[in-house]
Amino acid sequence: MASAEIDFDAALGWPIGTVEEGFHIAVQDLLNTSRWLNALGSTGIMRRAFLEASSFARHRTRLRPPDRLLPTREGAAGGHEVEEYAALSSTMVLTALLGRLDESVADESEERFYRFLVNANKY
Repeated sequence: MASAEIDFDAALGWPIGTVEEGFHIAVQDLLNTSRWLNALGSTGIMRRAFLEASSFARHRTRLRPPDRLLPTREGAAGGHEVEEYAALSSTMVLTALLGRLDESVADESEERFYRFLVNANKY
């Protein structure tokens, strides 16, 4: 990931929270949001890759039988589909938790689970 340091001479800025809460705000609002959005994007890419691979396997033939009839090819595609569904499910749970947090209706256990899941989804 690219990073940089920029100096703003005589720039005007406003804090997005109390100065004492700076690191907490940066982690919660910036890193966690970035992780959530990356999970959404990655899930979409996984879905597209699965659709492309399964479409290719459905129509490609080697000597005679379509690839979709060969157990190794189908087994591999099925495994990717399961991973994609798991990623989608996890990301949608994360999205629902984020909505509850934004609405200030999440309880303490949901807040803890969100902190775990946002990092697990990064993986």
